[in-house]
Amino acid sequence: MPRIVRLPTELHGRAFTVREGSALGLGLGRMRGKDLESPFTGVRAAQPISTHLDRCRAYAARMPANQFFSHASAARIHGIPIPWRLDRGPIHVCTFDADDGPRARGVVGHTVQEQRVNVTTVDGLRVVSAVDAWCELAMRLTINELIVAGDRLRARTAPLCSLSDMQGSVRAFAGRRGVRKLRVALEGVRAGVDSPKESELRLKIVSAGLPEPAVNVPIFNRLGAQIAIGDLVYEKYRVLVEYDGEQHRLDDKQYARDVERLADLASENWTIVRILKGQLVDAVPRVRFALCDAGWRQW
Repeated sequence: MPRIVRLPTELHGRAFTVREGSALGLGLGRMRGKDLESPFTGVRAAQPISTHLDRCRAYAARMPANQFFSHASAARIHGIPIPWRLDRGPIHVCTFDADDGPRARGVVGHTVQEQRVNVTTVDGLRVVSAVDAWCELAMRLTINELIVAGDRLRARTAPLCSLSDMQGSVRAFAGRRGVRKLRVALEGVRAGVDSPKESELRLKIVSAGLPEPAVNVPIFNRLGAQIAIGDLVYEKYRVLVEYDGEQHRLDDKQYARDVERLADLASENWTIVRILKGQLVDAVPRVRFALCDAGWRQW
Protein backbone atom coordinates (compact mmCIF):
# COMPACT_ATOMS: atom_id res chain seq x y z
CA MET A 1 0.00 0.00 0.00
CA PRO A 2 1.58 3.33 -1.02
CA ARG A 3 2.52 5.67 1.79
CA ILE A 4 0.51 8.89 1.96
CA VAL A 5 2.66 11.97 1.39
CA ARG A 6 2.55 14.23 4.43
CA LEU A 7 1.21 17.71 3.98
CA PRO A 8 3.68 20.58 4.42
CA THR A 9 3.45 22.18 7.85
CA GLU A 10 2.27 25.42 6.22
CA LEU A 11 -1.00 23.69 5.31
CA HIS A 12 -1.76 22.07 8.65
CA GLY A 13 -5.02 23.01 10.34
CA ARG A 14 -6.46 25.10 7.52
CA ALA A 15 -8.04 24.92 4.10
CA PHE A 16 -5.80 25.67 1.14
CA THR A 17 -6.08 26.08 -2.62
CA VAL A 18 -4.81 23.58 -5.14
CA ARG A 19 -2.49 26.33 -6.36
CA GLU A 20 -0.99 26.69 -2.87
CA GLY A 21 -0.52 22.94 -2.63
CA SER A 22 1.18 22.79 -6.00
CA ALA A 23 3.52 25.64 -5.05
CA LEU A 24 4.56 23.63 -1.97
CA GLY A 25 5.31 20.52 -4.00
CA LEU A 26 2.06 18.54 -3.80
CA GLY A 27 1.02 16.72 -6.94
CA LEU A 28 -2.53 16.66 -8.24
CA GLY A 29 -2.78 12.97 -7.30
CA ARG A 30 -1.94 13.79 -3.66
CA MET A 31 -4.54 16.55 -3.61
CA ARG A 32 -7.15 14.04 -4.76
CA GLY A 33 -6.35 11.87 -1.74
CA LYS A 34 -9.20 10.42 0.29
CA ASP A 35 -7.84 12.07 3.44
CA LEU A 36 -8.54 15.53 1.98
CA GLU A 37 -11.94 17.18 1.67
CA SER A 38 -12.88 19.35 -1.29
CA PRO A 39 -15.57 21.73 0.02
CA PHE A 40 -15.25 24.04 -3.01
CA THR A 41 -13.68 23.78 -6.43
CA GLY A 42 -9.96 24.36 -6.11
CA VAL A 43 -9.96 24.06 -2.29
CA ARG A 44 -8.67 21.22 -0.12
CA ALA A 45 -8.74 20.66 3.65
CA ALA A 46 -7.27 17.92 5.84
CA GLN A 47 -9.70 18.58 8.67
CA PRO A 48 -13.46 17.84 8.52
CA ILE A 49 -15.63 20.67 7.17
CA SER A 50 -18.67 20.25 9.39
CA THR A 51 -19.85 23.66 10.62
CA HIS A 52 -20.97 26.86 8.94
CA LEU A 53 -17.81 28.56 10.18
CA ASP A 54 -15.69 25.72 8.75
CA ARG A 55 -17.27 26.32 5.35
CA CYS A 56 -16.59 30.05 5.60
CA ARG A 57 -12.93 29.41 6.38
CA ALA A 58 -12.70 26.95 3.51
CA TYR A 59 -14.22 29.40 1.03
CA ALA A 60 -11.93 32.15 2.33
CA ALA A 61 -8.97 30.20 0.96
CA ARG A 62 -10.16 31.02 -2.57
CA MET A 63 -12.14 34.22 -1.92
CA PRO A 64 -11.00 37.20 -4.04
CA ALA A 65 -9.98 40.40 -2.27
CA ASN A 66 -13.14 42.20 -3.44
CA GLN A 67 -15.49 39.78 -1.66
CA PHE A 68 -16.50 39.54 2.01
CA PHE A 69 -18.86 37.52 4.18
CA SER A 70 -22.32 38.87 5.02
CA HIS A 71 -25.73 37.94 6.46
CA ALA A 72 -25.82 34.70 8.51
CA SER A 73 -22.19 33.90 7.69
CA ALA A 74 -21.04 37.26 9.02
CA ALA A 75 -23.15 36.73 12.14
CA ARG A 76 -21.51 33.37 12.78
CA ILE A 77 -18.03 34.83 12.27
CA HIS A 78 -18.77 37.63 14.76
CA GLY A 79 -20.18 35.13 17.27
CA ILE A 80 -23.73 36.48 17.03
CA PRO A 81 -26.23 33.75 17.98
CA ILE A 82 -28.37 32.64 15.07
CA PRO A 83 -30.91 29.81 14.78
CA TRP A 84 -29.61 26.41 13.76
CA ARG A 85 -31.69 26.49 10.56
CA LEU A 86 -29.42 29.25 9.21
CA ASP A 87 -26.29 27.30 10.12
CA ARG A 88 -27.46 24.50 7.85
CA GLY A 89 -27.98 26.87 4.94
CA PRO A 90 -25.48 28.17 2.37
CA ILE A 91 -22.73 30.61 3.20
CA HIS A 92 -23.29 34.25 2.21
CA VAL A 93 -20.69 36.28 0.33
CA CYS A 94 -21.05 39.89 -0.70
CA THR A 95 -19.36 42.25 -3.13
CA PHE A 96 -19.73 45.87 -4.23
CA ASP A 97 -19.79 44.90 -7.92
CA ALA A 98 -22.41 42.45 -9.22
CA ASP A 99 -20.05 41.35 -12.00
CA ASP A 100 -17.52 40.14 -9.42
CA GLY A 101 -19.91 38.08 -7.29
CA PRO A 102 -19.17 34.54 -6.08
CA ARG A 103 -19.85 31.58 -8.34
CA ALA A 104 -19.69 28.41 -6.29
CA ARG A 105 -22.05 25.69 -5.18
CA GLY A 106 -23.30 26.28 -1.62
CA VAL A 107 -22.63 30.02 -1.78
CA VAL A 108 -25.26 32.76 -2.05
CA GLY A 109 -23.97 35.98 -3.55
CA HIS A 110 -25.12 39.49 -2.65
CA THR A 111 -24.34 42.94 -4.00
CA VAL A 112 -24.41 46.06 -1.84
CA GLN A 113 -23.55 49.70 -2.33
CA GLU A 114 -20.22 50.54 -0.74
CA GLN A 115 -21.64 53.28 1.46
CA ARG A 116 -24.23 50.89 2.92
CA VAL A 117 -21.90 48.67 4.96
CA ASN A 118 -18.61 48.70 6.79
CA VAL A 119 -16.18 45.86 6.06
CA THR A 120 -13.77 44.66 8.72
CA THR A 121 -11.58 41.63 9.43
CA VAL A 122 -12.31 39.05 12.13
CA ASP A 123 -9.83 36.21 12.70
CA GLY A 124 -8.44 36.79 9.22
CA LEU A 125 -11.85 36.75 7.51
CA ARG A 126 -13.22 39.79 5.64
CA VAL A 127 -16.72 40.42 6.86
CA VAL A 128 -19.34 43.15 7.23
CA SER A 129 -19.47 44.77 10.66
CA ALA A 130 -21.43 43.05 13.42
CA VAL A 131 -24.20 45.64 13.37
CA ASP A 132 -24.51 45.41 9.56
CA ALA A 133 -24.79 41.63 9.86
CA TRP A 134 -27.52 42.06 12.48
CA CYS A 135 -29.50 44.32 10.17
CA GLU A 136 -29.12 41.86 7.29
CA LEU A 137 -30.56 39.10 9.48
CA ALA A 138 -33.90 40.94 9.65
CA MET A 139 -35.03 39.28 6.44
CA ARG A 140 -34.73 35.80 7.98
CA LEU A 141 -35.26 36.13 11.73
CA THR A 142 -38.31 36.72 13.91
CA ILE A 143 -38.41 39.77 16.17
CA ASN A 144 -37.50 37.71 19.23
CA GLU A 145 -34.60 36.08 17.37
CA LEU A 146 -33.39 39.55 16.37
CA ILE A 147 -33.54 40.66 20.01
CA VAL A 148 -31.48 37.67 21.14
CA ALA A 149 -28.93 38.44 18.41
CA GLY A 150 -29.00 42.16 19.26
CA ASP A 151 -28.40 41.43 22.95
CA ARG A 152 -25.09 39.84 21.93
CA LEU A 153 -24.03 43.06 20.25
CA ARG A 154 -24.59 44.87 23.58
CA ALA A 155 -23.25 42.07 25.80
CA ARG A 156 -21.76 42.73 29.25
CA THR A 157 -18.46 41.16 28.17
CA ALA A 158 -16.88 42.17 24.84
CA PRO A 159 -19.81 44.08 23.31
CA LEU A 160 -19.61 44.33 19.53
CA CYS A 161 -21.04 47.83 19.13
CA SER A 162 -22.75 50.69 20.94
CA LEU A 163 -26.44 51.54 21.13
CA SER A 164 -25.84 54.56 18.90
CA ASP A 165 -24.21 52.26 16.32
CA MET A 166 -27.35 50.11 16.28
CA GLN A 167 -29.65 53.12 16.06
CA GLY A 168 -27.65 54.58 13.18
CA SER A 169 -27.60 51.30 11.28
CA VAL A 170 -31.34 50.82 11.65
CA ARG A 171 -31.90 54.35 10.31
CA ALA A 172 -29.61 53.61 7.37
CA PHE A 173 -31.57 50.42 6.69
CA ALA A 174 -34.72 52.46 5.97
CA GLY A 175 -36.56 51.37 2.85
CA ARG A 176 -35.10 47.87 2.90
CA ARG A 177 -36.94 44.66 3.65
CA GLY A 178 -37.10 43.88 7.37
CA VAL A 179 -36.58 47.41 8.68
CA ARG A 180 -39.88 47.39 10.59
CA LYS A 181 -38.82 44.27 12.46
CA LEU A 182 -35.46 45.89 13.20
CA ARG A 183 -37.12 48.93 14.73
CA VAL A 184 -39.27 46.79 17.01
CA ALA A 185 -36.35 44.52 17.91
CA LEU A 186 -34.10 47.46 18.74
CA GLU A 187 -36.59 48.58 21.39
CA GLY A 188 -36.31 45.13 22.99
CA VAL A 189 -32.52 44.84 22.99
CA ARG A 190 -30.91 45.16 26.44
CA ALA A 191 -27.31 45.90 27.32
CA GLY A 192 -25.32 43.71 29.70
CA VAL A 193 -26.67 40.27 28.83
CA ASP A 194 -24.29 37.32 29.27
CA SER A 195 -25.82 34.60 27.11
CA PRO A 196 -28.51 33.88 24.50
CA LYS A 197 -30.37 31.70 27.00
CA GLU A 198 -30.65 34.68 29.38
CA SER A 199 -32.19 36.65 26.52
CA GLU A 200 -34.61 33.86 25.65
CA LEU A 201 -35.61 33.53 29.30
CA ARG A 202 -36.23 37.27 29.65
CA LEU A 203 -38.36 37.36 26.51
CA LYS A 204 -40.39 34.34 27.61
CA ILE A 205 -41.08 35.98 30.98
CA VAL A 206 -42.14 39.31 29.45
CA SER A 207 -44.27 37.74 26.72
CA ALA A 208 -46.25 35.95 29.47
CA GLY A 209 -47.30 39.31 30.92
CA LEU A 210 -44.86 39.36 33.84
CA PRO A 211 -42.88 42.52 34.60
CA GLU A 212 -39.54 42.85 32.84
CA PRO A 213 -36.56 42.05 35.07
CA ALA A 214 -33.39 44.11 35.11
CA VAL A 215 -30.36 42.44 33.50
CA ASN A 216 -27.15 41.50 35.35
CA VAL A 217 -27.60 43.81 38.31
CA PRO A 218 -25.13 43.91 41.23
CA ILE A 219 -26.74 42.77 44.48
CA PHE A 220 -25.44 43.99 47.84
CA ASN A 221 -25.90 42.74 51.38
CA ARG A 222 -27.04 44.85 54.32
CA LEU A 223 -23.43 45.94 54.96
CA GLY A 224 -23.04 47.27 51.43
CA ALA A 225 -20.81 44.46 50.15
CA GLN A 226 -21.56 43.03 46.73
CA ILE A 227 -22.59 39.39 47.02
CA ALA A 228 -23.75 38.64 43.48
CA ILE A 229 -24.49 39.84 39.99
CA GLY A 230 -27.96 38.55 39.22
CA ASP A 231 -28.95 37.39 35.74
CA LEU A 232 -32.54 38.68 35.84
CA VAL A 233 -33.41 40.76 38.87
CA TYR A 234 -36.63 42.04 40.43
CA GLU A 235 -35.09 44.26 43.08
CA LYS A 236 -38.44 45.54 44.38
CA TYR A 237 -39.60 41.99 45.13
CA ARG A 238 -36.16 40.56 45.97
CA VAL A 239 -36.62 37.86 43.36
CA LEU A 240 -33.66 36.67 41.33
CA VAL A 241 -34.08 34.51 38.21
CA GLU A 242 -30.99 32.68 37.00
CA TYR A 243 -30.28 30.49 34.00
CA ASP A 244 -27.70 27.84 34.88
CA GLY A 245 -25.98 26.17 31.95
CA GLU A 246 -24.02 22.94 32.09
CA GLN A 247 -20.86 24.65 33.33
CA HIS A 248 -22.56 25.22 36.67
CA ARG A 249 -22.88 21.44 37.14
CA LEU A 250 -19.70 20.23 35.48
CA ASP A 251 -17.24 22.76 36.93
CA ASP A 252 -16.58 21.93 40.60
CA LYS A 253 -15.19 25.37 41.39
CA GLN A 254 -18.16 27.08 39.74
CA TYR A 255 -20.54 24.81 41.63
CA ALA A 256 -18.87 25.65 44.96
CA ARG A 257 -19.05 29.37 44.19
CA ASP A 258 -22.73 29.00 43.31
CA VAL A 259 -23.50 27.29 46.62
CA GLU A 260 -21.79 30.04 48.63
CA ARG A 261 -23.41 32.76 46.56
CA LEU A 262 -26.90 31.31 46.92
CA ALA A 263 -26.43 31.02 50.67
CA ASP A 264 -25.45 34.71 50.84
CA LEU A 265 -28.53 35.68 48.83
CA ALA A 266 -30.85 33.57 50.97
CA SER A 267 -29.47 35.22 54.11
CA GLU A 268 -30.52 38.57 52.62
CA ASN A 269 -34.07 37.28 52.00
CA TRP A 270 -33.76 36.93 48.24
CA THR A 271 -35.88 34.31 46.48
CA ILE A 272 -33.86 32.54 43.79
CA VAL A 273 -35.54 30.89 40.82
CA ARG A 274 -32.94 28.69 39.12
CA ILE A 275 -33.74 27.60 35.59
CA LEU A 276 -31.57 24.72 34.45
CA LYS A 277 -30.80 23.71 30.88
CA GLY A 278 -33.94 22.25 29.32
CA GLN A 279 -36.29 23.88 31.85
CA LEU A 280 -37.23 27.05 29.93
CA VAL A 281 -40.71 25.66 29.33
CA ASP A 282 -41.34 25.61 33.09
CA ALA A 283 -39.84 29.03 33.78
CA VAL A 284 -42.92 31.27 33.59
CA PRO A 285 -45.10 29.61 36.25
CA ARG A 286 -42.15 29.40 38.63
CA VAL A 287 -41.29 33.08 38.19
CA ARG A 288 -44.97 34.05 38.47
CA PHE A 289 -45.32 32.12 41.73
CA ALA A 290 -42.17 33.73 43.19
CA LEU A 291 -43.34 37.23 42.28
CA CYS A 292 -46.86 36.69 43.60
CA ASP A 293 -45.44 35.26 46.82
CA ALA A 294 -43.37 38.45 47.13
CA GLY A 295 -46.41 40.71 46.69
CA TRP A 296 -46.68 41.32 42.94
CA ARG A 297 -50.17 41.41 41.49
CA GLN A 298 -50.96 41.47 37.78
CA TRP A 299 -54.30 43.25 38.31
